[in-house]
Amino acid sequence: AAVLPGFFFLRWLASRVALAMPAPLDHRLHIGCCGAWALGALLGLAGAACQNPGVVPSAAPSAEAFRDESPAPHRHVHVNGVWILQRWCASCRIYRPLRSKHCALCDRCIFKFDHHCNYIGNCIGLGNYRSFLFLVVASAAFFGHSSWVAWQLLLAELR
Repeated sequence: AAVLPGFFFLRWLASRVALAMPAPLDHRLHIGCCGAWALGALLGLAGAACQNPGVVPSAAPSAEAFRDESPAPHRHVHVNGVWILQRWCASCRIYRPLRSKHCALCDRCIFKFDHHCNYIGNCIGLGNYRSFLFLVVASAAFFGHSSWVAWQLLLAELR
């Protein structure tokens, strides 16, 4: 839904830029750049939304596990000479690996959990962090470049 206004802007830009841009600036270059950034943002969106964010495999449910309501025993892991307490996830019934968190919205543990993004409907973690970062950078470049072109057009109209 957020991409649709960008395509309308590109259509409007294509009709206006050729007439109003100063001579040294090539309008085809700006239309191509805006289109490339918009396509990159769409690819980043699809990648971040469809990739596995790095789900930690859950323990198989057993009748014995649900009968026992006592807390799990403490478990320590030795990492680089330091003993670290490994956390127990009561929802997934596993010891969570280091730097993983449980997402309350997805109800699953994610490796290197960053956040749950409501815009793409997926958690951002180890598996899709690069795609999400590409989405953010491509969107910022698209809107930044489009703003610059719109400013140039406004200045040309005011002259």
